Amino acid sequence: MTWDKYYIKDKLSITPLPGDIILFYHRTINPISNLIIGGIRKVSRGLFNHAGIIGRNGKLYEMNPGGCEAVDFKKKYVNYNEGILILRNLKQTPEQLEIIFAFLEGALGGGYSYADIWNFIFHTGGDSKHRFCSELVTEAERKVNTEVSLRVTGDTAPHDLFDYQYKAPEGCFNSKDTWVIAGSQNLNIPALLEFEKKKWK
Repeated sequence: MTWDKYYIKDKLSITPLPGDIILFYHRTINPISNLIIGGIRKVSRGLFNHAGIIGRNGKLYEMNPGGCEAVDFKKKYVNYNEGILILRNLKQTPEQLEIIFAFLEGALGGGYSYADIWNFIFHTGGDSKHRFCSELVTEAERKVNTEVSLRVTGDTAPHDLFDYQYKAPEGCFNSKDTWVIAGSQNLNIPALLEFEKKKWK
């Protein structure tokens, strides 16, 4: 499969707001890295292979092999080679955001779940004390009873967060009063939607 058809060089169209979910389409000029990333995409059932949530002060909460981190989103990812999609929940209240932020701040330093990734691939049993990226996002949203995946938390891959927006009645492609695509960087959105249509035929 030619992954580059989903990538176009384009600047970030909008600054993300606190509470926005960020999906990442990784791309590098290193052929070996791209081979590994392509393998991750096949295992994770889609194009996106990383996810995080924007917290206060432009910080992105994400899970990396070093654990849960709050990084400067603009400094780390904007105007870089990353493909970025910004999902925004228009119905999220300030009270819900505070609950999500409290959860994310409490997760800082928590370990990356290699066991859950193993479970995700081979269904062998996960690790409830650690998380991977899309697990962090799903768990945070479910703290305020917001669904973002059609799957259980430990079986949610990054692209499943986009699948939800395509399939669920309140998703951004079916309802404009709950979720919306607020912005993107370096993504061919029409090609991405065509991929999604073929996936669900």
